[in-house]
Amino acid sequence: MSSYTCIREGPDGAQRFRAKVSFNGETYESPNYCTTSRQEEHSAVEVAFNELACEGPDSLVSRILRSIESAYGALISTDLISNLHV
Repeated sequence: MSSYTCIREGPDGAQRFRAKVSFNGETYESPNYCTTSRQEEHSAVEVAFNELACEGPDSLVSRILRSIESAYGALISTDLISNLHV
């Protein structure tokens, strides 16, 4: 189960957002403040995804990508893998 924590900073109309996502007992934080809460959530999830992907071929992310590949074909997981920042 995952959960998000949003950190807001700045005055109304000029707020900046930063997120933390907790997943599987670990917490991952967006590296920068973003201009929208949606961007900061995506940023935090991207950090978590990239760190989990570094755990090797038996990691949760690797198992998910293999599952996607078997269900939908190699094109989808190849696109996902090429977008990883590892």
